[in-house]
Amino acid sequence: MGCDVERAAHVYRNALIDEGNTSGLTVAATDSALVAATRAELATGRWLNAATELYPATVLGTKAAERLGAHSPASQVWIAGQNFTVVGILQHAPLAPELDTMVLVGEDVARERLGFDGSPTTIFGAFHRRNCHRCARAYPRDREPESTK
Repeated sequence: MGCDVERAAHVYRNALIDEGNTSGLTVAATDSALVAATRAELATGRWLNAATELYPATVLGTKAAERLGAHSPASQVWIAGQNFTVVGILQHAPLAPELDTMVLVGEDVARERLGFDGSPTTIFGAFHRRNCHRCARAYPRDREPESTK
């Protein structure tokens, strides 16, 4: 799963960058299921885990890392007025290219530090081809619970 965090949670290279220079990046709350759903792979570092999800840590998409000048784990970025430590950088994600410009943080940290309310705005899913007919019937209900389709 991947979820946009409050739009006020912008990310910068450091605290000295002008607030208007957001670099077109999205801060998003996530969990470990995102890797499997998108088949995303790390270029360097590690994915968020039970320990790092509790602290101000982030995994950057490949373009996000470029724009923020974060070339390796242990770099720091400035999110919503706080330093976050980069623990991993993703390779280009062909199945979910929007991940390239995302700055991913654990859901608990997003709630506690960034005002995330737990409501997903983006959901990534992986479906096996032989189950597509069942997914097609269920997906609209999951995406729009008010839908009767």
